[in-house]
Amino acid sequence: MNRFYFSRVSQLIMLFVLLIIGLGFTAKKADADQVYTAATTSNLEVNIKELELMLHPLTNAELKIEAAAWQGQLQQVARQLSQSEILAHRLEVKEAAEAEKKAAEAEKKAAEAEKKAAEADEEVAEAGEEVAEADKEVAEADKEVAEADKGIAEAVKKATEAGLDQKIKSEKAKSFKDELLEEIAAMKLAQAAVAKRMEVVLSELEKKGGDTKELRLYTDAFSGIEIDVSNTESAWLALEAWVTSDEGGLSMLVSIVKFVVAMIFVILLANLTGKIADRFTKISNVSSLLKSFIKVFARRIVLFIGFIASVSILGINIGPVLALIGAAGLVIGLALQNTLGNFASGILILLYRPFDMGDVVEVDGFTGTVNSMTLLSTSIKTFDNKFIVIPNNSVWNAAITNVTGSKTRRVDMVFGIGYDDDFTTAQKIIQTVLDDHPKVLNEPKPIVRMNELGDSSVNIICRPWTKTEDYWDVYWDVMEAVKYEFDTQGVTFPFPQQDVHLFPAK
Repeated sequence: MNRFYFSRVSQLIMLFVLLIIGLGFTAKKADADQVYTAATTSNLEVNIKELELMLHPLTNAELKIEAAAWQGQLQQVARQLSQSEILAHRLEVKEAAEAEKKAAEAEKKAAEAEKKAAEADEEVAEAGEEVAEADKEVAEADKEVAEADKGIAEAVKKATEAGLDQKIKSEKAKSFKDELLEEIAAMKLAQAAVAKRMEVVLSELEKKGGDTKELRLYTDAFSGIEIDVSNTESAWLALEAWVTSDEGGLSMLVSIVKFVVAMIFVILLANLTGKIADRFTKISNVSSLLKSFIKVFARRIVLFIGFIASVSILGINIGPVLALIGAAGLVIGLALQNTLGNFASGILILLYRPFDMGDVVEVDGFTGTVNSMTLLSTSIKTFDNKFIVIPNNSVWNAAITNVTGSKTRRVDMVFGIGYDDDFTTAQKIIQTVLDDHPKVLNEPKPIVRMNELGDSSVNIICRPWTKTEDYWDVYWDVMEAVKYEFDTQGVTFPFPQQDVHLFPAK
């Protein structure tokens, strides 16, 4: 009995195990039946934006299936195009062979005509001797001519009919060739369209970590439209088909129009940004140099960013370009060390403002008025109207003397009088000239003092104060007035002199 129950239990366990295995196999089969199939290749002319949206939620594995499907479609279109191009090439070879054959026949006929002409010349020579006999045979010749004319007319009629048949055949062959070339042009557009959509799939696959190197190489081999310039008819048809296609010339025209509109908007926005920056700097306490820099910089940075953003409208991928610029930054930095030094010095000059536009400065051995400044150089116009451009690095690293940096300046002058002249009289004359001049400031008070007992004169310093813009007027006016008063009141300006003592020899 125990054995019976044990046997029953064993059978039940075996049945249960088999049931579990069967259920697992069924589940695996169901999973196998649910393997993802490509869904984006049903319409090869699917809109690019719609294709991107369809691909976005797919996983890496699903995108690989989509890429393989698009590769299959591209391969199929490329195979059909290759077959059509092979047929077109054979037609061209056949036409070339026929043309060579006709040329050879024409040359052969020309040679026969020359031969007949030579024979005719010989016959003419013999005919001169047989003129008498020819007269007798004129009647018979006339009959033969009439019969020949009749034969010629029949030959012409047959030749015309044969020519018409040949023309009809030629026109049919030409029509077939034209249709074939138009079909090739359409296939090239279709191939380019499929390759473009496959690039979209590969880009999405790359974003999700897929390896697309081999697929990308395959796609690049079919990107764009190749035009055979050696065959003008084929090239013209391909170009015409590209211009009139929705994804060729028309799409490019729409993109160019969008790009132009975008750039117009960017330019308007840049001008508006420049005006806002100009208005902001007017209410801020910044130098004229910094005002000009902020205005130009704001405008150019908007133009640069707007241009980079607008270029993508033309279908140009700006990602690799920006990556290339970033990678080349180090090389550019090493190659342009001096230029970058000038740039940094220009920034420091703008921030610390040692001078401003219109200031009279002495920099690096040059004296003049600051005419303009960029981030790389400073332009100075000298008093004799020379235009000098100094690198900002030289400006910042040298001593900068800002002559017009203050509102007032002291005018330093020295007047020498003779030892026999009255110092008090000379001092009063100079002081009176300063008091009478309208541009000499009362504060700080001007100084007129004896400064040195020189070799030939008693030197009196004259140091009045005036506004910076009146410096040279005060200098020249005081110098002229003192000279006039000294001459009037008998105060002399001694010449350099030297006493020589002679001792007689013993």
